[in-house]
Amino acid sequence: HEALVRGPAGSPLESPQELFAAARDGGRFVELGIISIQEVLRSFAVRELPGLLFLNLSPQLVAQRGFDQERARDFLSGIGLDAQRVVIELTEEYPTFDFRLVQESLALYRSMGFRVAIDDLGEGGDSEVACDSGRNCGPSS
Repeated sequence: HEALVRGPAGSPLESPQELFAAARDGGRFVELGIISIQEVLRSFAVRELPGLLFLNLSPQLVAQRGFDQERARDFLSGIGLDAQRVVIELTEEYPTFDFRLVQESLALYRSMGFRVAIDDLGEGGDSEVACDSGRNCGPSS
């Protein structure tokens, strides 16, 4: 399952690109990202859907400082969702972003059991790369 966030139907913010661009312009990008992630995780857990949940996240959001593992574990536990069922899929929205910083942040998520897939990061093409918990990356197809 892939999470798709949309703004109000029929509004100029309906597309995720416009919605998140407006949030970025208004200084609320991180806040919108966090709220979106929480709501998507809650919805996935409540529906008791089988399989994995893919979350498309920008490197900018992944690399935010202040991530609290204990708080995240409590949240996941509270909604009854195992981190191993969640795949963080990085987008190429910021292909020139400092990937070293992103990798450091992903180490925290991996240590909690989250999976990681890198979708076109810095490639500008249609390749997708999956990374396992040992930080080994390769084509996912």
